[in-house]
Amino acid sequence: MTLLNRTQRLTEENEKLKDWISTSNNYELENLGYGAFAYVYKPKIKATKPPHWICTNCFDNRIASILQNKPKEGYSCPRCKLALPARYIGNKQPE
Repeated sequence: MTLLNRTQRLTEENEKLKDWISTSNNYELENLGYGAFAYVYKPKIKATKPPHWICTNCFDNRIASILQNKPKEGYSCPRCKLALPARYIGNKQPE
C-alpha cells in the first residue's frame, strides 16, 4: 500500500467517523421498561425526521437502523433482528 493510498483511506475513515459523530449526537439511550433499551431521536435543532427508535446493537456498530413496529408483537430491527417484545414495552411509542 502506498503512502498516498493510505492517506486517502484514512481521510475517508475520518470523514465517516465525523458523519457518525454528527448523527449519533441526535440520539439518547432510553430505558423503555423492563430492561428494554433503544436510542431515541432527540435532535438538538428542529427536525425533519419523525420520532423513531434506533436499535442499540446496530448503533454500537455505527449503523442507525430504525426499529420497525409490528402491531401486537412489539418492535424489531430489520438489520440484526433484535426484538423488543410488546410485553416489555407495552404501548410505548417513539416521541
